[in-house]
Amino acid sequence: MEASELFLALFSAILTTVVGALAAAVKMHKERERKADAKFDAEHDLLLHGMRALMKSELFRLHAEYVQTGKPVPLDIKEQANSVHEVYAGLGGNGVGTHLWQELMDAHASD
Repeated sequence: MEASELFLALFSAILTTVVGALAAAVKMHKERERKADAKFDAEHDLLLHGMRALMKSELFRLHAEYVQTGKPVPLDIKEQANSVHEVYAGLGGNGVGTHLWQELMDAHASD
């Protein structure tokens, strides 16, 4: 076997090994990235769910404090309720929080 043939065979074997190693590294990187994305998505969903629950809880609290007791709702509280409802609805809150918010908006206002 000539030196050039030997060199070509050796080069071919090394190139095949390097390409295989690079392909494996890319595959491992993509798998790690996929797992990180899935973890991020799950954590993001939990945070959205938690924030929506907090906004709903605040609407329940304001409703209990003003609507259920018949107290007039100060304008700044109505503004606060609007802000809370905007976040709640933006996060996909259902009609329960919207109903509470609407009753707060419909309640007698005070300065």
